[in-house]
Amino acid sequence: MFEFLVQDKVNHLHWKMIKVNVVILTSFAISLFWIDLLQGAEGSSQIVIGFFALSFIIASSLVAVWMALQVATWQVSFTENKIEQCVFKLYRQVPMVFFSSLLITALLQI
Repeated sequence: MFEFLVQDKVNHLHWKMIKVNVVILTSFAISLFWIDLLQGAEGSSQIVIGFFALSFIIASSLVAVWMALQVATWQVSFTENKIEQCVFKLYRQVPMVFFSSLLITALLQI
């Protein structure tokens, strides 16, 4: 019974990781679309497109950070082994590192 619960917790963590990474990737792709659209526009339409692009980028970044923080603060209390605890602590930080690297890439492209 205990092994079934442990597998369920690990499976739940994996699904959270997949969801967070998908949200980060889609928000990054849509943000790049808005930036390309902004660069292709002329005159006063740049203001409107820029406002929508900035609003979307800020909102999607906040959602991505919030989801990554949820995974990063997920508690591992079912492992007895210190090595497994360290591996889970490092694994929980993957979405935040992934988000940070994509954010740095986006800032370097602008």
